[in-house]
Amino acid sequence: MWSYLKSFHHDERGSLSVEMALVAPMLVWTYLAMFVFFDAYRTKANATKATYTFSDLLSRELDYVNPTYMMSMQQLFNFMTESPNTARIRLTMVRFDAGNNQYRVNWSKERGGVGVLNTTSLAQIHNQLPVMPDGEVVILFESWLDFMPSFNVGLEPFTIYNHVVTRPRFAPQVCWEQPGNLSNNWGGDDAPVVDC
Repeated sequence: MWSYLKSFHHDERGSLSVEMALVAPMLVWTYLAMFVFFDAYRTKANATKATYTFSDLLSRELDYVNPTYMMSMQQLFNFMTESPNTARIRLTMVRFDAGNNQYRVNWSKERGGVGVLNTTSLAQIHNQLPVMPDGEVVILFESWLDFMPSFNVGLEPFTIYNHVVTRPRFAPQVCWEQPGNLSNNWGGDDAPVVDC
């Protein structure tokens, strides 16, 4: 028995087809895993860059933001992230009230069904907001993008969430305009509603 084990130890013969059958599944899994993990990293990086880009864009805005503006932002966000899934975005103007030591929502709008923020729901995420002086206004831009792996290699589907807080640069605040019926020269009950 000992001599058989010794001769087996020194034997270098083998079958290429057997070795390939043992190694090929691991090579294929490794290649697919590299593809999936790189795609997840790329999607996360693109979503983060797009969120910062839109926050910076909004901080330079001098005109009103309206539903068309929000829809265009969502479409451009989808284009920038190169994701097959539709992004969800939320834009909130936040003011700090030092007298009550509270962050207050001036207005909040969303695209994609994430829901708007109000002062009560903002209190739940106050730790994500910077320390601000009394009356300071900031833009809170948030994005959600679902990631679905192309192959099952152990990475579960997940949602990429980003938020950026930016101070308006050239105006004291960004205002929301809900267009009304423009056929009556901005007068009457169908005039645009402006929220600052």
